[in-house]
Amino acid sequence: MASELRGLVASMQKLSQRLEATSGAVGNDLAGGTLPRLNEVLHELHNTSHQLNRLLGDLEDSPQSLIFGRPASKPGPGEAGFVTPGK
Repeated sequence: MASELRGLVASMQKLSQRLEATSGAVGNDLAGGTLPRLNEVLHELHNTSHQLNRLLGDLEDSPQSLIFGRPASKPGPGEAGFVTPGK
């Protein structure tokens, strides 16, 4: 019985070593490859969401711009047609 117990303990030690090596490899892959790519995807999703919010805000303010395009911007200082606002 003692011999079987020693064999079982030795087998469990080998299994533990393999699990430790596998978890280390998975951890390295996760930290070195998956997480940076996931971070990049989340960053792109954030930017896309921000752009979509701006577009929806513009369409809410001026829905006709979907058909006719954006209205022309007012000229700024130094541009032809600029009129100084009254005080």
